[in-house]
Amino acid sequence: MSRRSRVAVGSLFTECNDFVARPATLADFERQQLSRGPSVFDIKEGTVGGVLARLQAGSADVVPLLVASACPRGQAERRMLPIAQREASGRSVQGNAA
Repeated sequence: MSRRSRVAVGSLFTECNDFVARPATLADFERQQLSRGPSVFDIKEGTVGGVLARLQAGSADVVPLLVASACPRGQAERRMLPIAQREASGRSVQGNAA
């Protein structure tokens, strides 16, 4: 008997640089794309949509984490790191957020 693979799916995409004074904020991601946990399954297009379709057609148990993207900005706000770490670790999805 073979065991099903358990695969976590997540994506964090933006361009941050020192040439732009305005920092990347959580609101920037909320405006463009921010899906957490089960809402990640609603994504049907792009790289994440393709990955999900392929995994769901196979024999993998998919664990949706975080899919976020924003337009280019300056450096990300410091408060973004713990948010991204918590979301990407799956703790918020599993209901035991730190």
